[in-house]
Amino acid sequence: MKSMAQRLADHRREQASREHERCEQVVIEFGGDREDMAAEILRLRYGLAKVAEVIAWVRRREPFGLIPPGPWGSNDADKAGA
Repeated sequence: MKSMAQRLADHRREQASREHERCEQVVIEFGGDREDMAAEILRLRYGLAKVAEVIAWVRRREPFGLIPPGPWGSNDADKAGA
């Protein structure tokens, strides 16, 4: 039977291996195109910043609404370079 330390070391190696595989899959998904990857990262950062903004409003109990992109106004994600 493996010791707790050995099981933990094995688990960490498996996690690192899975993380490496996920990274490789992302690179393959974008065909190694750094500009496309950078654009996607910036788009996701913008979205995450908006989520953080809404969470702050909720914590302060401020009202907010969600309006989907469409004919009602501009899409902020488009302005972020998406």
